[in-house]
Amino acid sequence: MMADSGRKTKLQIINRLWEHIHDLLNYIQGYKGKGLEEIEREIDLSEYYCRPYCDCDDDELYAADVARAAKTILEEKEGRRQEWIS
Repeated sequence: MMADSGRKTKLQIINRLWEHIHDLLNYIQGYKGKGLEEIEREIDLSEYYCRPYCDCDDDELYAADVARAAKTILEEKEGRRQEWIS
């Protein structure tokens, strides 16, 4: 697991979540490694790292919404322009 100091980026959090998935799969399959308590502590820590992102808009989703709205506006303008030409 990566060092647990300070705020994590979204990409670092995603990386941690994948590590949790692998740890849980190894635990289920009976491989020696992290115990369930250690995995649970690390998952709790990942939840803590997610908190700063909980109440904010997702930038990527917002950008996609803006692009979609811009496309709709352009299509409407093009439609009106075609009406004026005909």
